[in-house]
Amino acid sequence: MIIKLLSFRKFTLIILYYGTGSKSFEILDENFSKKRLHHLISNIQKILLKRNQLEAFKLLDTIPFKIHRGTNNFGDEFSLMYCSLPFDEYEKIRLLNNNVSISSNCKLIADTMLEIEVYIRFIVVDLKLEEENKWDLFICHTSEDKETIVNPLVKLLGKSDYNIWIDDHILTLGDSLRQEIDKGLTQCDFGLVILSPSFFSKEWPQKELDALVSLEIYQKSKKILPIRHNIEINQILQYSPLLASKFIVSSSIGIDAIVREIELAIIKENS
Repeated sequence: MIIKLLSFRKFTLIILYYGTGSKSFEILDENFSKKRLHHLISNIQKILLKRNQLEAFKLLDTIPFKIHRGTNNFGDEFSLMYCSLPFDEYEKIRLLNNNVSISSNCKLIADTMLEIEVYIRFIVVDLKLEEENKWDLFICHTSEDKETIVNPLVKLLGKSDYNIWIDDHILTLGDSLRQEIDKGLTQCDFGLVILSPSFFSKEWPQKELDALVSLEIYQKSKKILPIRHNIEINQILQYSPLLASKFIVSSSIGIDAIVREIELAIIKENS
């Protein structure tokens, strides 16, 4: 099978396998919990091992695939296996296997999945070709909101291996506050903005928000992921009609649901 390359933003999307139907697709959110995914991958590996399909077994063991929902222009819904890897790491895997065997082994994996009634239409890898920003998320907030929402959110996001810029984790004695914040803002992929009554009562977090707006305009890409905490949309509207026009998640939906919304926004922006 020929490997297809589709370039976009910072990544090159490599399609290692595709099944029937349209070759176009959009990656949506994950549809397998970590526990269910681990159980599924373990079972597939056992089958591959029993059949002495060792290369496919090693490939599945080497690349940390996750299973996402997918869709296309026709409204089809399906599952796909997806992973983001640094270019150098993928090259090591490719050299050990060569392109043809990677593709054929991915087909073995997909066929084995189908045997246990999990239909995988695509198996894809995102190659990180450009130098990445140091931080996935810059947390724009006030100290008053740390205990109630910021700290629990940072803790859960950290479990998903996000690199997070937050002042009390990054700043050390003697650091220049302005310089370090400027670095964090310019080196982040997204700014997670916690909008609250205390946020709009302080000058500094609003300056951070202004910087994120400027970056969003300059880079022509989504930069701001807003969350409202103990504040209503009509109150935000009084401070900033432009900000209120964005889709804003409420903290009332719970930390787990907020993290899912953040992950979905990041995946959509990177696809």
